[in-house]
Amino acid sequence: MIRRMQTLDTRDLNITSVSVNQQPTRFTLGSKHSFKGTPLDITLPFDLSRGQQVIVEVAYETSQSASALQWLTPEQTAGKKQAYLFSQCQAHHCRSMVPCQDTPSIKHTYYAQ
Repeated sequence: MIRRMQTLDTRDLNITSVSVNQQPTRFTLGSKHSFKGTPLDITLPFDLSRGQQVIVEVAYETSQSASALQWLTPEQTAGKKQAYLFSQCQAHHCRSMVPCQDTPSIKHTYYAQ
């Protein structure tokens, strides 16, 4: 069996709920670090077996200070009519846009809406 706790990296995200395989589950936010952000600790509602796949859903909002999300004003764009949002996830910025395992050594797929 594999541990029943999963930790994701976050920074300045407003976490409203977490579910695992459509089961609501407990979560806590750890102590905030100046640039690393805040760990999101998720208590899995069941034990895992090696190779078992799970779907973790995190409902959250980003903040205006999200370093991974940047805006160009309409005046800064080619058409000069609409603002433009772009993301920049190098270094440790991704955790300000999506709760994740923000390290090159761990890969996972995700879907955001």
